[in-house]
Formats: sequence, C-alpha cells, structure tokens
Amino acid sequence: MASILKRGDSYQIAVSCGSDLNGKRIRKTVTVTPPEGLSELQEKKWLNEQTVLIERKYKQKKQSADNMFFEELVTWYFENYAKNQLKEITQYNYQHVLDFRVLPVLGKKRLRTFNNVMLTEFFAQLDATPSVCRTIYVILRSIFSCAMKMGFIDQHPCDHVILPKAERKLEESKPLLTREQATTLMEMTSEYNYFNFLIRFLLFTGMRSGEAFALQWEDIDFDNMAIHVRHNLTNVAGRHWLDTPKTKSSVRRISMSPQLRDELLYHREQQKELCEDRRNRQRPFKHPEMVFTGIGGNYLDHNYMEKKFKALVEGTDFSHLTLHGLRHANATLMIAGGVDIKVVSNLLGHSTISTTADIYADVLNETKAQAAEGVALQLLA
Repeated sequence: MASILKRGDSYQIAVSCGSDLNGKRIRKTVTVTPPEGLSELQEKKWLNEQTVLIERKYKQKKQSADNMFFEELVTWYFENYAKNQLKEITQYNYQHVLDFRVLPVLGKKRLRTFNNVMLTEFFAQLDATPSVCRTIYVILRSIFSCAMKMGFIDQHPCDHVILPKAERKLEESKPLLTREQATTLMEMTSEYNYFNFLIRFLLFTGMRSGEAFALQWEDIDFDNMAIHVRHNLTNVAGRHWLDTPKTKSSVRRISMSPQLRDELLYHREQQKELCEDRRNRQRPFKHPEMVFTGIGGNYLDHNYMEKKFKALVEGTDFSHLTLHGLRHANATLMIAGGVDIKVVSNLLGHSTISTTADIYADVLNETKAQAAEGVALQLLA
C-alpha cells in the first residue's frame, strides 16, 4: 500500500517494491507537485491518480520480470552487472558453467517459477558432484541477488535450497613432501633450465603458480632481498594477461634467501643471453620483462607446465605432487621448522590466519604434539 507525505507544495509518494537481500522491504519514493489553481478536492483527486499511475508502473515492471525467461536474466546479468563487477576470468568460468550445466535445463523457465523447492529438485536431479553443485549454487545466488537489487524478484529463490551432501572419504589424503623428498626434488632440478628453476622457485617461495608466472623483473628487489607479488597471470581460451592477484592479501612482500637471490641473478643472465641470441636471429624475445617465460619469451601456460611437472615426478615417491602442491609443501616445511603460523599466513597471502590454520591443521597438530613431547622430556630429565 502506498503512503503519501506532504512536503511544502509537493508530495512524496512511497510504494512497496519488494525486499532487499536481507529481507527488508524496499520502498520507492517519488516526489510530485500538483498543478497550480486546483481546489482541495481536485488536488486530492489528482494525487490519487498519480499514486495509481506510480503503483501501476511498478506492477507492470514486476509483471514483465515475472514473465522473463531465466536465460534473459542471465544475459542482462552479464551485460549490466558481471562486466563491471567481476574479473574477466570469473565471467568466463560463470558463463561456461551456465552454458553446459544450467541453461539447457533452466534457461526457458520463467522467473516466477523459481523458488527454493524448484532449485532443490534441480540439484537433486543434476548429474554432478557435490562440489560442482556448490559452484553452480554460488553462481545462481549471485544472479538472483542481482535480480533482487533490480526489483525483478521479491524473494531470493536460493534461500534454504538443499544441496547434495558430499560423502566423507575415509581414505588418507596423499602426503606432501617430506624434508628428504624436498631435498630429492631440489637435486632433480639442480641442472639449470627455465623449467627446473621455476620448480625450485615455487618450492623456495610458496607462491601460487599464477603469481610466479606473472612475476616481472621490476618486482624483484635484489638490494633488499625481496620479491613483490603484484599480479596473477590469467589464461582464458588461450589468451593470457596480467590480472590482479586472488585477494587483497595476496599482494605481499616475500623475503628471499641468498641462495634464491643468486639463482635469480643467474637466471636473469641466461635470459639476457637468450634475448640477445634471438635478436641477432631477428626473432625477438616476446616478453623480456617477465621473470618466467617459454624459450621464445611467451607467457607460460599452466596446463602445459603442469604436464611437464607430472612427467618430472613420474615414478618418484611424490608422483602425486602438483605445481600447486609445491606451495603446500613450502608451507608444511615452514610450519614443521617452527615458523610462526602468522608469518606463514602472511607469506602465503592468505586473507586470515584461520584459513592457514584450517588448511594445515594436521601439520600444526603434529607440531604441537612434538612440542608437548619436548616439554615432557625436559621435565623428566
């Protein structure tokens, strides 16, 4: 029901426009000024007519939204919200999931048919793992949250949706590198080439592979023995570009050891020689500003580098390890070596210490147990 409030010579007409994301009612306020010369009765009649027109306008908009197909809402979402609010890689991933998992089933359904029961049934019948279902749920929640803000819908259909529950696996998780295995990997990559040095660098620093691939020489401060993480290399459909890191806390400073500094300096000299050789052969080195590139200076491709790494560790005791696993190995070795969890969290670029503690709970518990044993031995000595 509309409410009318007189303000001087004008009136404020407020009409209900549904609810916001927190369930609070949204009211749209319009200010109108009656024509001069109207009697009190004429002004009252005119004001009622304006109120009816405003309410009708909203109802027509709402009715139009109710008849909107879900695929039309998705198009509106990407054209008006996603391109301004989401990273390009996130847009690409969202669109890919929607195209293959959601739109074939829900695309032709009207918005008015969406509710938590309908979506619960959709997920129950979806041939997908619980983790994929969770990803789809996050995307749908973003789309419908935007629809609520725009007044297309009054209630959020994702509220109280029941998702498939992941079965707990009792099998033991594959271990990360032990100190001895880390030493073995360092020996396996001791002969210099760009790939071997990349593996050593990831193990030394604990950086995400995308962060290392995006590292530029200007990010290396040899005088102060520091590496500044400022970018992440994004790859969408074979196109590469430098993007902002994963989170705000991912922008960070990492100290480097004298050994890593020396290896970086050697790597830089080798790269300069390669650049000069290609220049002499009139085959320019494409990205001399980057620390890590392919032979021709191209940006590194994550999938290709992952395959090279799997070939390197095949047949070893740590054949399960991935490039990202080197980051976890770095953190595990730091924690086992007694580095404070707050320092580890900062070096890894986690947003909170609790994130680090959750990921490395088993290592922390083992370290605590060793500390307790150490105290006991001191007391009983």
